[in-house]
Amino acid sequence: MHRAILRAGAISLVALTAPAVFAQSDSTRYTMAPTDDGFVRLDTVTGAMSLCSKGDAGWSCKPMENSGKDPQSDIDKLKSENAELRAELRRLEDEFIDGKRGLSGAPKPEFQLPSEEEVDQAVDYLEGMIKKFRERFEHFGDKTQPDHRPPNSTPDTTPSPDSTPAPTPNSLPGAKPGGTPL
Repeated sequence: MHRAILRAGAISLVALTAPAVFAQSDSTRYTMAPTDDGFVRLDTVTGAMSLCSKGDAGWSCKPMENSGKDPQSDIDKLKSENAELRAELRRLEDEFIDGKRGLSGAPKPEFQLPSEEEVDQAVDYLEGMIKKFRERFEHFGDKTQPDHRPPNSTPDTTPSPDSTPAPTPNSLPGAKPGGTPL
């Protein structure tokens, strides 16, 4: 008796999983959505919808009315648009990536490196910009110092009563006697 129950369970298991094994090839074609009386099946390839319900003879699916649009005409229209876009893409790739023609349809000019004179002009311009920047920065430094001294002037080394004296060059670590620090 125990064996009979095991056999019945094994047969039921095979019977329930067999349709799933055979349907795996089309498992992504259909999507199901439950309803009160059964479920709605959507064919993701064609867009057709069916209402499936359980009757006296078992499950049956009946096509649902479409809203007057033929999905195949939409598919055909999209296929033709896709073909047109692919042809346009090929044309643009030939024209621009291969470098045969420019935007105006005239042959594209060849890329030329700048001459020595052009490089010298660019470097001179850059040097002028750096010089102006340096001058403005020094002028900015004059404005930000509290006693408005030029940045290269020597600081006042007179000690205030509540501060320690400023170090002399000979008192810095690594300094040579009578010389400058290393």
